[in-house]
Amino acid sequence: MFVGVTLLCLAAAAMSLTMTAMPAGASLLPRVDNPSVPILGHAVVKNNSETGQPAAVATLHGVRRIPGGTVIYFSIGYPASTRDAYLSLSGLDQFSPAYSRSSDVISFAKNMVVDPAGRKVYTSLIPAGDTSYTTGHSDCICSDHYGYSDNRVGQARVLYQVVAALPYSVQFVDVFISGQVIWHVKVGAGAMTPEVDPSKPILVGRGWPRVDQSAVASSVQPATSIVDLTTSVADLEQTVTTRSTPKQISVALASDVLFETDMATLSPKASAVLQQAAADVKAAGGTGSLEVVGYTDNTGSSPHNMDLSQRRAAAVAAAIKPLLPAAVQLPTSGKGEADPVAPNTTAEGRGLNRRVSIVFTPQAGAK
Repeated sequence: MFVGVTLLCLAAAAMSLTMTAMPAGASLLPRVDNPSVPILGHAVVKNNSETGQPAAVATLHGVRRIPGGTVIYFSIGYPASTRDAYLSLSGLDQFSPAYSRSSDVISFAKNMVVDPAGRKVYTSLIPAGDTSYTTGHSDCICSDHYGYSDNRVGQARVLYQVVAALPYSVQFVDVFISGQVIWHVKVGAGAMTPEVDPSKPILVGRGWPRVDQSAVASSVQPATSIVDLTTSVADLEQTVTTRSTPKQISVALASDVLFETDMATLSPKASAVLQQAAADVKAAGGTGSLEVVGYTDNTGSSPHNMDLSQRRAAAVAAAIKPLLPAAVQLPTSGKGEADPVAPNTTAEGRGLNRRVSIVFTPQAGAK
C-alpha cells in the first residue's frame, strides 16, 4: 500500500504542473495527410537513469470503453531530428514517477486514467496466469516488446494498455503518460478501428492494436486496479502536509521541526506548526475522535523507534488539544518506522518519514 499511495501522491502533485516542453522536431503525425488519426495530447518520454539520452514523444490517440475495461491508445517514437547510434524504445519510461505494477520489460504500462471529480485512479488490469519477472510475461494487458521493435527515427509505433473499467457516468478523464498529464480527455465507446495484429509493429495511421478481450474478461481482481486518488498539499517547507483520500485525511507534522534529534520534548518552534496543523484539521472537518500517530525513519532499532514515535505522538496530542474544539478526542499511538511516505534511502526521504500525523475520516460536506 505504501508504494501505491506514495506514487499516487506524486501523480496528484503532477496534476498541478504544465506539460513538459516538446523537443524540436517532435511532430511524428501527419495531421493533414492522415486526418483520421486523432491527436489528443503529447508527453515526453525518457529513461531518467541515463543523462543525455534522447527523448521520445508519446502521443495519446484515444481512451475507449470496452467490456470489462478501458483502453488507452497511444504511440511512441523518436523525432526525425534525433541523432544517436542506438535508440531503443524498450528502456524508456521505466523510471517515470507513475504508479505501476509493471516490470521493466513492459515499461510503458505505467499509464493511468484519473477521474478527478470522483477522486479515483484506474490502473492496469492484471492478466490471469504467471506474470512473474522470470517468465518474461507482462503483468498488464498491453502491447508487448514485439509491438515496438525495429524502431526508426521519424516513425511512431502504436501501443495500447487496458486499465480498469470506468463508470458510464465518467465522460472526461485526465490521462497520465510517463508521469505527465493530458487533461480533460473525452471517453469514447468501443475499440478503435481498424484493428490489426498487436504482436507486430504498427505505424501510426496503419490501424490500432487488437485487444485480447478474453484476457480482459479473465483479469485478476479488477477491483484492485481502482484506487483512491491521494491529494497532497503542503507548505513550502513541508512542515505541515495534508494528504486526502475519499476515506481518510491525514495532517502530518514534520518531526524535525517539532523535536530535537531523538527527543520527544516539543521545541520552541513547534508552536507555530501546531497552530497551522490545528487550522488545517478544522478546515478539513476534523471532529469526534482524531487519532494522533507517530512515525520515525528506519535509523536505529525497531523497539527504540516504536517508543520514540509513541512519546512524540503523546506530546503532540497534549499540545494541540487546546487548539481544537473541546469535544475532540485524541487517542495516540506509535508505529515506529512502519508506513513510510518516502524511501528511507535518502536524507530527504527519511526527513519526510519522521512525522506525527493526525488521522481522521472526512465529514460529509467538508473540503
